[in-house]
Amino acid sequence: MRASTWPSFTANANRFISLGLVDLEHAQPGTEVTLVWGEPESRRNTVERHQVREIRAKVAPAPYFEKVIKTGKH
Repeated sequence: MRASTWPSFTANANRFISLGLVDLEHAQPGTEVTLVWGEPESRRNTVERHQVREIRAKVAPAPYFEKVIKTGKH
């Protein structure tokens, strides 16, 4: 995954979601990707010290609400 932004939990789908940018060859919905979560040595005072972690994720169609939450199909 190239970048992940705006992480959030959606109670409607009972999932954590995030807008992400991926290379085209990984953009097919259902593709499993690994993202590196964290901001090591951040200078922003709103970011606490933490360990960088790898998180598994699956590419979902956009808009997520219309295609996943309303249909119930992940």
